[in-house]
Amino acid sequence: VLPDSVDSIGEAAFLGCTSLTQVQLPQALTKVERKVFSECAELRNIDLPTTITMIGGSSFAGCEMLDAIAILDQLRELGAFAFSGSGLKEAHIPDGIKRLQKGVFKDCTQLTTVTGMQNVGYVDEDAFSGSAVKDLVFSEEIFTINNGFRGCKALERIFVPVNIAKFCVGARELIASTTC
Repeated sequence: VLPDSVDSIGEAAFLGCTSLTQVQLPQALTKVERKVFSECAELRNIDLPTTITMIGGSSFAGCEMLDAIAILDQLRELGAFAFSGSGLKEAHIPDGIKRLQKGVFKDCTQLTTVTGMQNVGYVDEDAFSGSAVKDLVFSEEIFTINNGFRGCKALERIFVPVNIAKFCVGARELIASTTC
């Protein structure tokens, strides 16, 4: 438990801290900086305060035991590789997220369910690559999907609007392209 007076945690502050199993972040915190909890393989539980608007790149990458995290509606940015290689089983993408950055859920081999994504306009390369996602539904806001699904062997369906500008799936079983 970090005291409520803490309003920032430096980049990579707990990087590789293998004995860390749970964290309660203070309400004054608005950002989870890059790599703060990266490679904390035993991290199982983290309470994000309602004040968090940004989760930086690789913040929870390699947190293999982290199977659930409440991604709050106030969130505006999920950095590249934020949850890559984590144990997440499901993820809710809040309305404030406009872009799923490169590798955000890459190699999340337990990730089967993704909900939300109402305002996602862009899915960057490898966003879901190597995950176990089965179905994805994108809203009318989606504009570009750029090879975000390489190695997604469980992927069965992707629902996208007909007016999408660029659609490159990147999964062997699902070949779709508009000049990728």
